[in-house]
Amino acid sequence: MTIDIKTLLIFAVFTSTLFAGVQYYYQRFHKKYPGAREWLWGSLCILICYIFVVFRENYLPDWTSIFIGNSFLIYGTYLRLRASSLFSLKKDISPKWGLAAVVTLLLWVLVFYFIEDSIAWRSLGLMILCSLFLFTSSIVYWRAYLLKKHFLYLCMIVSFFVYACVVFWRAFYWPMHPTIQLFDNNVFQQIFFLVAVVVDIVTTQLFLMMNNTRLATDLHDLQIMIPICSYCKKIKLSNNQWEGLEDFLARQTQKDLSHSICPSCQKNLAKEIDEA
Repeated sequence: MTIDIKTLLIFAVFTSTLFAGVQYYYQRFHKKYPGAREWLWGSLCILICYIFVVFRENYLPDWTSIFIGNSFLIYGTYLRLRASSLFSLKKDISPKWGLAAVVTLLLWVLVFYFIEDSIAWRSLGLMILCSLFLFTSSIVYWRAYLLKKHFLYLCMIVSFFVYACVVFWRAFYWPMHPTIQLFDNNVFQQIFFLVAVVVDIVTTQLFLMMNNTRLATDLHDLQIMIPICSYCKKIKLSNNQWEGLEDFLARQTQKDLSHSICPSCQKNLAKEIDEA
């Protein structure tokens, strides 16, 4: 069966727009966890890349997708890695890594656009950088799976690892067959774009499911009776560990707590100061 590459990319634009809307809805009306915003921005960056590629040749000059579209793709892949780390491990990845990847890509593309015009070699740099972020994403979810043994993390590992392998394969296969063009309806391009679209849909759906699962767990924890120490006011957790009240509230609500003083305590404090 022959798959038209442009038709597949148009489908990718449609599905990416749909899922971006769903993610925005979650951002507005549901409790969001660290990493949700970064995943949404990553999805938007990848959507912009798809749009540049779809309108290439007929409506936009090639250089727009080569420089602008590819930059959005690599930064969107970095943002999804950052989102994965924030959500699953609660560890941030510096934006410097994303910016460094974009600068490295642009320097690479400049060489193989102005000095030696080769789409295959331009793709080599892009695919290597993307595969590094994708392999790292699978490692992040592997570490999270070892800690929490959650099936959705295992699904993320498989999705990112398979996609990373396909991207890495494309990086070196294309320079060995330089006559292949971007929109050629051959098995090589069909496999890559089909995997890219499917993994994009699957990973976004899994990320939303993980958000819902964590939300359901937090709601369950809040619905049960919460044991609290009558002296120090620490909260007893399900793993028999004790957590400070402020830390517990901050973790459950994902909000930063600020310190103030109520009127009655203010009066008592002023009375103690006067007596002293």
